[in-house]
Amino acid sequence: QVFTVCVGLESFVDEVGEDAEYIMGVTPWDQSLNIVDQVTGWSAQEFADEFARATGDVDVTYHAASAASVISIAVQAIETTNSLDEAVLTEHIAKSTFSTLYGAISFDENGQSQAPSLLVQYDANGTVQTVYPEQASSSSIL
Repeated sequence: QVFTVCVGLESFVDEVGEDAEYIMGVTPWDQSLNIVDQVTGWSAQEFADEFARATGDVDVTYHAASAASVISIAVQAIETTNSLDEAVLTEHIAKSTFSTLYGAISFDENGQSQAPSLLVQYDANGTVQTVYPEQASSSSIL
């Protein structure tokens, strides 16, 4: 097995070809995640498709998904608290878990995200699959 942070990038597959099969990597997000955003109702794949269509980007990275999840968290917090008060929202966000296209997001006592890193792997067809954590996986580890 080979591990790299390049898993999922179009240029990586172009460079290594069939040798990409079964290569693994760690990432905070991938479009293969089996999750749905509470605000938009989009899966990770649907977000990636919309983002690619709107921007023309071939590679939809975790950066865009992270930004979208911040908006989702803000909307969920505002709707739940029925408030725009910064202190009320801050307290609610610190104590809650949010279903976003980035995954189930919550924060520790220092304000750090508790989202796990994901293990992704190319399958035999050259498609990236999330293989860990199991509850968000799109495939089994090969």
